[in-house]
Amino acid sequence: MIDRKLAAEQVKRLHWLLPANAVNRDAIRELVDALENHSETAVHAERVVDSILEGFDRCPMPRDIRRIAFELRPPSPSVFCGACGGSGWLTKEMNGYSGAVECTCRKKEAVCQAQ
Repeated sequence: MIDRKLAAEQVKRLHWLLPANAVNRDAIRELVDALENHSETAVHAERVVDSILEGFDRCPMPRDIRRIAFELRPPSPSVFCGACGGSGWLTKEMNGYSGAVECTCRKKEAVCQAQ
């Protein structure tokens, strides 16, 4: 969620998509609410509005903002295993040969994701 003032500033960038005779404060408030509640960062909000400006020829609906915010959401931070670096596999040397063995994080079904 971002600051309401920032969300309002981003929605102002959409002014040219709003019909001149249909400036409705309630409708604009709904757009601000959608952007405020569904953007995770200022950069994310800006990317949402950029996407609307690039692809819309009409005023977006709040559902459009929610959908685009979901599609453009930043990746969530992942927890990686310190032993395998997130691959789930360790390199083991034996008798002059090296091979891969499962890391204990895979065996324990811990969060261990390859990048």
